[in-house]
Amino acid sequence: MTELKSCLKDFIGNKTILMMEMLLEVKADKVGLLTELLEHLPFVKIKAPGEAKEQVLQELEEAVENMKLVKAGKMQATPVEQLLNEL
Repeated sequence: MTELKSCLKDFIGNKTILMMEMLLEVKADKVGLLTELLEHLPFVKIKAPGEAKEQVLQELEEAVENMKLVKAGKMQATPVEQLLNEL
């Protein structure tokens, strides 16, 4: 494969997102070098660890709210099979 392309589906709006988040484990003595390299790529955004944690908490709150709406009958859930087929 010459190009790695990740198209993730937004399960609520069923929109295609042309973005992928990555979590990297890097040796402590190489963090500076890798950070410097990544900062020069216009298509890469580096998040501080606190930002990532805040985003996870926000997404978790949104997921809980969506589950409440599904249970209340105000939102329709997507079958797991459909989600897996979209990947």
